[in-house]
Amino acid sequence: MRISMQRGIIALIVSLLFVTPSFADARSVLELVEQEMKNTTALGAYQMETSYFKGTVILKGEVASAAAATLAEEIALKINGVSRVRNQLVVNPQLQPQSEIRAMPKFIDDQTIASQLSQAIVAENIFNGGIPEITVSNGHVTLAGDANDFRQIDKALSVALMIEGVTAVSNQMTINGAAYISR
Repeated sequence: MRISMQRGIIALIVSLLFVTPSFADARSVLELVEQEMKNTTALGAYQMETSYFKGTVILKGEVASAAAATLAEEIALKINGVSRVRNQLVVNPQLQPQSEIRAMPKFIDDQTIASQLSQAIVAENIFNGGIPEITVSNGHVTLAGDANDFRQIDKALSVALMIEGVTAVSNQMTINGAAYISR
């Protein structure tokens, strides 16, 4: 009886030794991810929560652009111990660091905005090389035309919000001829 109790205690100690490092590793992985995010100035303004489970980092919160969301994902993937990233970041273009809030906004003319947006939509291959009708008035972008599904429209609207000088985006797109209202 005494020997089996000793074996049970040894087994418990060994199991604790193998559980504790994984918890410590998870904590150190999260610390590395968060430190790299802080050290990457190109990420811009963000409000982010990170979590880690079995090699997967989950990113939640807000970033100022879709490019920042992609960069955050790339940063996390470079950390040793991270094999996958679930990127649940939301783009909030009004999220700005304090230094940018005080800066005078740079004026970008409507034609430049339309041109940059057209190039970005083609570069992202959202509509298989095509582009919707784009109108811009005082920084307010309106997208019109037909799409195959809601993902194309949502992606185009997100890309439009990333363009410097855009103050608002309106959706007049349809899906195979039917109206699509995004929220």
